Amino acid sequence: MQIIVYYIRKFYLIRMTIKKMNVKLRIVFLGFMLISGAMVVMPGMVYSQQTTLQQQLQQKQQELLLLQQELQKQKQQQIEDQNTIRVNGTGDPCAQTGNYLTTFNCGKVDNGTRHFTLVAQENVAVGIAEQIVDYFTKGIARGAVNIPSVSPELLPRLQPYLSLAEQLGKFQTQLCEGGIESLTVEYSGEVATLSVASLTIAVLKGLLTPIMEAPVNYVNAPIVAKERGIQVKEVKSSDAGDFTSLIRVRVEAGKKPYQVAGTLYHKKDPRVVEIDQFNVEVVPEGHMLLIHNIDRPGVIGMVGKVLGDNQINIVRMQCAIEKRGGNSMLIIGSDAAFPDTVLETIKSSKDILSVKVAALS
Repeated sequence: MQIIVYYIRKFYLIRMTIKKMNVKLRIVFLGFMLISGAMVVMPGMVYSQQTTLQQQLQQKQQELLLLQQELQKQKQQQIEDQNTIRVNGTGDPCAQTGNYLTTFNCGKVDNGTRHFTLVAQENVAVGIAEQIVDYFTKGIARGAVNIPSVSPELLPRLQPYLSLAEQLGKFQTQLCEGGIESLTVEYSGEVATLSVASLTIAVLKGLLTPIMEAPVNYVNAPIVAKERGIQVKEVKSSDAGDFTSLIRVRVEAGKKPYQVAGTLYHKKDPRVVEIDQFNVEVVPEGHMLLIHNIDRPGVIGMVGKVLGDNQINIVRMQCAIEKRGGNSMLIIGSDAAFPDTVLETIKSSKDILSVKVAALS
């Protein structure tokens, strides 16, 4: 109220002053007043307009930011709605089949329900596929929890020994009589410096495959051996005798001991160098006929005639002797199986102690 009275009095004084002036002075005074008023009012108006514009700009920026956040939220929700698979045991039709297993690998949890995005599932699927390809093409088991893992750097050195170990196991089990009770695998020389856990499993796989109806692999071989009560033992030694490396497989079956030993020629070619008490040099492949006989003249000729009469081709043949005048072993390799009639004919000879066959792929 006081301000209003102040401006009224001001206005009255200015009016009285103008009345006392002549026309020229009035014009000059009014011009001066207009200019002064403009100089006072204009900056205030400009400042007021600038302040208003800044406030409006800030408000628009805040509105734009909120709009962007809302759009981003809607976009993310749309992606989740379109690309998210809910795995809760009841919403997935595959879960109703009874033979379907879901495993939680990656994703997020929302209200107790785990979600898998398609991107996460694709990454997991690609990773698993690459591991499976590596296992079947290179023998590398990356990330496995139920078999020994072999590094890619070690695999080239270990791969020939894996083949040798499996062939020794497969060969040994076909020479045994009775159920296998225990297994001892001895590693000597350079091979003893490697990780031999996978080699022992390879021996078990070869040992069990010919006597099991169900498939035996690197995963279930130790389990099958344990279920059958087979005691497994590993022994390492730096002394391999005349060989750089040697793997010896000792088996107790039917209360009797059996053993075979093998090595690598040129670091890649498997050879059997021991069969029980006999020193041999046998390529472990194809169909093999092992004849334990008394060391007398005519045995080799008799066996050769029986095989020839039955059109059986001899690919390899070796004779190993325990001692002169004692027992010997005749080992014959063929590309075809030996018929039972042939085996019975050979067994009928008085100089033959035993006849065994082994099939090695």
